[in-house]
This record gives sequence, structure tokens and C-alpha cells, in this order.
Amino acid sequence: DWFSTSGIPAIQTAIQTVQGIFETFIGILQGIWTAVQPALDALKTGVEAVLGPIRDAIKSVGDAIASVTGQTESKLGKGPGFAAAQAAMAASPPAHAAGIDYVPRTGLAYLHEGEKVTPASKNGGSNMPTNWTINVNGANTEAEGRAAARGFISEFEQWERANG
Repeated sequence: DWFSTSGIPAIQTAIQTVQGIFETFIGILQGIWTAVQPALDALKTGVEAVLGPIRDAIKSVGDAIASVTGQTESKLGKGPGFAAAQAAMAASPPAHAAGIDYVPRTGLAYLHEGEKVTPASKNGGSNMPTNWTINVNGANTEAEGRAAARGFISEFEQWERANG
């Protein structure tokens, strides 16, 4: 009959053709993977090189917080405490123990014992240092120059007491 003489061999040929296409496709995929895998490994190494120190720094912060609070690292790592501690550290106000000539923005800051805070209205609110040039005209002798300087110093001290 026709099916056994022509149909079965045609189906077998079609199956062999599909199998050949499939094997070719698998070979192409294996070739792509072989070509791409070193690049992916290099990318992984690069990302680890960049993110590794950040991860280590965050872990150090967690360890420090754990030692201060008396909690174990595993407790901090498993719960929301670790993320909350990280957020608190990132949101900490600045501290200027060495001093600062100009505060760049309004916000919280740590004050240290003995520090002086001067309102902007008392210091002119400027980050530029104040330079004074004093010209004394009409002083004919050194004594007259010194007297003029003492007068200026006296006036300046009065102004400073009044204006902080």
C-alpha cells in the first residue's frame, strides 16, 4: 500500500531533517555560549571588584553597630534593623569638629562641647573672609598713628561686643 511504501519513508526523512536542524541549532547555541561565557565571567569579576569593597564597608558598619548595640551580626542581617541602621548612618548630620567657615545648607549638625555658633545675621552670612584695610591720613608722627590705631581698635571692639 502507498502509506507503507511512500508515506513512512517520507515521515522518516522529515524527522531526520528536523533532527538535523535541531542538532545544528544546538551547536549554534553551544558556540554562542562558548564565545559569551568568558565575557560574562569577566563582567562578573569586574562587578565583584567594584561592589565587593562597598559590600565589605556596609558589613563593617553592620559589625560596628552590632558591637555597639550588643546584638549579633546575624540578628541585624536577618531583620529590618540592619537596613534601618544603614539608613540612619547615611542620614547622619554632618559634624565639623575641625571648624567650617561657611555652612553650605540649612539642616542638622552635630555640635561639640566648647564650639561657638554664630547666626548668619551676625556674621554677614557670607562664606567670604572679611578683609579690612585701614588708611590713616593726617598722622604726622608715629605717636599720632598709634593713637589713631588705638581709637580704631576701641571702636572695633565696641562694634564686636554689640554684633557678636
